[in-house]
Amino acid sequence: MSEPLRVKTEAKYKNIYSDLKNVAIGDFHELFTICAFLGHRNGNVVPLGGANKDRDRFWSDTFSEREWACFRAICLKDKRIEYTEIKDDKRVLSSIEEYANGGITVLIKDFLNEFITEKDGMYFIEENTTGDLPKRFLSYIHDSISII
Repeated sequence: MSEPLRVKTEAKYKNIYSDLKNVAIGDFHELFTICAFLGHRNGNVVPLGGANKDRDRFWSDTFSEREWACFRAICLKDKRIEYTEIKDDKRVLSSIEEYANGGITVLIKDFLNEFITEKDGMYFIEENTTGDLPKRFLSYIHDSISII
């Protein structure tokens, strides 16, 4: 693996990442990976929009080798990269960021919509709704991604 890269998400989803950390996920890379799988599963690839400001979310060296292998497989399967680019982490990550961006829209529409509010273009998890969120989140992920 090359030098660690900054993993980007749209700024409007920043609070979803922060609010779900230690409630339904352990770290940002876990939610990002789930969103990338959801985006792939649903054929929802969405380029990052908005300004570059406040897009950086975490470092790429938090991904496990298995996550990187899955990212590379997705990119190759969907012909988003050429085989000769398989070791180009920056190219792979750029493509996977679009899957994760598409996947978070699926997650919001299909699951999080009852747990979130939107204010000034930003999404927030409502604190009073987090009681059974972890259990329901796992069930949703199992049902949505179990066969990729």
